[in-house]
Amino acid sequence: MSRETWDLLRRIANERNISIEILEDALQAALVSASKKMLDPEMEVARAAIDPKTGEYRVYAQKVVVPEVANESREISLPEARLYNHEAKYEDIIEIDVTPNDFGRIAAQNAKQVITQRIREAEREMVFERYSNRIGELVTGTVQQYERGSVILEIGFAEALLPFEEQAKGERFHYGDRLRAVILRVNQTSREAQVVVSRKTPELVKKLFEQEVSEVRDGTVVIKAIAREPGKRSKIAVMSTNLDVDPVGACVGMKGSRVQMVVQELKGERIDIIPYWLR
Repeated sequence: MSRETWDLLRRIANERNISIEILEDALQAALVSASKKMLDPEMEVARAAIDPKTGEYRVYAQKVVVPEVANESREISLPEARLYNHEAKYEDIIEIDVTPNDFGRIAAQNAKQVITQRIREAEREMVFERYSNRIGELVTGTVQQYERGSVILEIGFAEALLPFEEQAKGERFHYGDRLRAVILRVNQTSREAQVVVSRKTPELVKKLFEQEVSEVRDGTVVIKAIAREPGKRSKIAVMSTNLDVDPVGACVGMKGSRVQMVVQELKGERIDIIPYWLR
């Protein structure tokens, strides 16, 4: 393995936001696996070591020190063991360099397969860990493509699926459009972790007001109820925890500026804001 290949591995880790240690472990596992195809099947191949400066690699097997060698694949005599470790004694485990000759081609093929698989696994784990605890949160995404009526969004470190059934009636999107949606769930399969978002849920209206209205965000104004017909109209009932703050006025904003930001994000959906009365 050349230094250039090692540098490429580091670039992949940076571009995919994956820990280089994960890819190093995958590469070492690939080298061990490849070496087993070329060595005595009885040999206990323990590990592979890679020099990060040169990109050179070696494969090591473990042998036990015995008085009389009966199985050369797993055992080593004391005199030979002391060539590797001058303090070796019987029953010690000694690591022996068993790197096969002409190992490069097979190792490279095996490494490519294992690393590709590990990258997919690492990305799946990263997406699940990053988004599975954010259910109900608002995210901003950029439209990447349509897929059977659903929309694929880029939301930073992952792609999100906006299913057709989670789109508001009449919504139309184009490549490059930026939009906001609420995380519904994260589906994890053996192949990927998929973030699923919604623009149909009433929670979207609430989250948009939290983002646009500081009084809602800090709890001065509370959204007590939301009734929504997605794509047509929403009605929200609000109350204030401060007698000096008009909850409806706070949500509407100066000359309707705040509510219009929400209406704009909802593609013209009508928003009615009413005071919430305790009974």
